[in-house]
Amino acid sequence: MDEPRRHQLDLQKDGKTVGAAARSDGHGDAPALVVEPAERRHQLDLQKDGETVSETPNRDRHQLLLLATAAGNALEWYDFALFGFLAPELSKLFFAPGDPNSRLLETFMVFGAAFLVRPVGGLVVGAFSDAYGRRAALQLSVASMAGATAAIGLLPTYAAAGSLATCLLVACRVVQGLSVAGQLTGALVFLVESAPAGHENLFGSFAFASGNAGTMLGGVAVSLAKERFDARALADYGWRYPFLLSAVLGVGGYYVQSLVDESPEFLEIQSESREKAAAADGHADNAAADALRRSGPKVAAVAAVCLLSPAAFYSTYIFAPAYYGMGGDSSVLATRALFLSCLLVPVCGAWLDVRSATHGPGQRWLFLGNAALLLLFASPFVFASFAAENSLLAQLGLLVATLGHSAYNAALAAWLVGAFAPGSRGMILGVVWNVAAAFVGGTSPVLCMELIRVTGSEVAPGCYVSALAAVALVGLHRLRRAEEAGLVQ
Repeated sequence: MDEPRRHQLDLQKDGKTVGAAARSDGHGDAPALVVEPAERRHQLDLQKDGETVSETPNRDRHQLLLLATAAGNALEWYDFALFGFLAPELSKLFFAPGDPNSRLLETFMVFGAAFLVRPVGGLVVGAFSDAYGRRAALQLSVASMAGATAAIGLLPTYAAAGSLATCLLVACRVVQGLSVAGQLTGALVFLVESAPAGHENLFGSFAFASGNAGTMLGGVAVSLAKERFDARALADYGWRYPFLLSAVLGVGGYYVQSLVDESPEFLEIQSESREKAAAADGHADNAAADALRRSGPKVAAVAAVCLLSPAAFYSTYIFAPAYYGMGGDSSVLATRALFLSCLLVPVCGAWLDVRSATHGPGQRWLFLGNAALLLLFASPFVFASFAAENSLLAQLGLLVATLGHSAYNAALAAWLVGAFAPGSRGMILGVVWNVAAAFVGGTSPVLCMELIRVTGSEVAPGCYVSALAAVALVGLHRLRRAEEAGLVQ
């Protein structure tokens, strides 16, 4: 038996239980002791007695965890993306007759409303996850998103209900925004906290990969509906089917997520909270709110790091296909890039786990910094390739952008979860990520168009992404320096 293993068992004999490998303590780098669940303690007891414990049950649970969480997250983004893909049809169905461009603009304003409420959703669902569990929060998000999306498929149109139809559409879109806000950060926390030691980056990367997969599947569903129905049938009833499919997918997603175990770290925090509450005669402090108050400078630095991911995503995969010709079918090129991203993010996460095991946990900082540098210097050239309206150049530009964005998200996933203490990370990450998404996510397509109009250069959106990459690098540098100096916990 190796020395670290004997040390763990010695600690257990003395009444302490430690993980097989140290988890993050709040920095994402320094090791810390965490209590393992009862089943893990039982396995250590069996090993101490000379018995061999099969790892197959754990492997099966981890596979189920990945499947359930990725499926729920993909469903959320499938539902969220449908509205954007069907925006031209919705503009004719839910707004007063008039100028087509004005109706489309109103539709995109409703699309953007979902981003404005995301910080509220992140706060509410994040606080719920800190109080009642990661799994329960994910199920709440899946159920509310599936209900709101299916409801859109049942709404009366403007021709039948007038402005009431528009109001109902806005209400459903707001619920979608509240739901998706808690799903991504909830999936991040759940996956990283439940990952086997040494695989946190791989597991966390599936949150971003499954989100991209859901967005891609939304586009596929809309494409199939447009192929199946002619223009008249699509406008009459065909547009409803992709939305109604969400009800079936939602039931499946909710059921699969009910089969997975709760995060071990959350169970330990919950146990500690009960002990503190009992010691204080039932008067427990609000740990999450107190942590948010004390983490102001750290929250600002983490927010600066978060800005780059949604800005690069919406500028590259949403704005660029709609604005640039790309020398061919831009939607097909974007779909291929999203599919490639679904594969690259987990690959980068697995590679980062290997690097961290052989070269130390500081590899995550290095990986984030290098990915941000790639987006900093390459983004202007990427958008120049889009503006050239050459299919080959556009594919090359999308490949470079996808490599940089995938690598950044792979390293960002576990880094974000490790940035804050387990007892408050659900709420804090929900607020930080969704404020960043509201600020640069839904606004990126509009801002990119305005930058092109003001500057007269079609490369301006690439400079915008580069600027946010520089902001992310500054945030990384300041946070790393502060942690090394012991100024933040």
